[in-house]
Amino acid sequence: MELRHLRYFVAVAEALSFTKAAENLRLAQPSLTRQIKDLEAEIEVRLIDRSGKGISLTQERVLSARRQAIAGRMRSKRASRATHEPYLYTEEEIGRLLEAARNLVTLHKLQPWTYYCLFGLLAVSGMRLGEALNLQPQDVDWSESVLTIRGAKFGKSRLVPLHPSTREVLLAYAERRDQVYMRRPVFYVFVSSHGTRLIASNVSKVFRDLSRQIGIRYPGDGHGPRLNGGSG
Repeated sequence: MELRHLRYFVAVAEALSFTKAAENLRLAQPSLTRQIKDLEAEIEVRLIDRSGKGISLTQERVLSARRQAIAGRMRSKRASRATHEPYLYTEEEIGRLLEAARNLVTLHKLQPWTYYCLFGLLAVSGMRLGEALNLQPQDVDWSESVLTIRGAKFGKSRLVPLHPSTREVLLAYAERRDQVYMRRPVFYVFVSSHGTRLIASNVSKVFRDLSRQIGIRYPGDGHGPRLNGGSG
């Protein structure tokens, strides 16, 4: 179970609407629906009742009993994978992080936009950092607003629909990037100051620095929230 699944379920549970939840998350509705179905399949619990005209949460008396099963499975997974306690970002924290990224002090004018768009895409899509860093221009279908993730889990490819607002931001970044590197070929969507693929460790360092700047991490703290919702 991944933290993004729980975040998506909370959004749907609060809105009682896949459409409104998708808008709040800036996520395409088909992608959100699939993520909830994946969560239900993984924990073997039906969380959303889709039998009526709208949607509703599973009956409280049933859900109450199932919460214990979900919690048990989460504890079991956490113990077996020896992971750190996950960190659930608030919308306000994500907003402050993106604003800090856009105002990043750097000698290269494209880098603030690179990190702004990269962190924003991770926040709304649930993609893994490596998947985002491996994106190439041909993996983006602007007309259909879809990303193709190649070599994903188990070596399979998958499609990630983009919310219209996300597409607009990414397209503006791509145009800005291509203008900066108009005299040389660019092989990745998100590029370093040299026009090459971003290095994950450098991205993580920028994220840690910005997290301290906005107060998610404390100065000198070696542990704290990480990209993709983990902590450590």
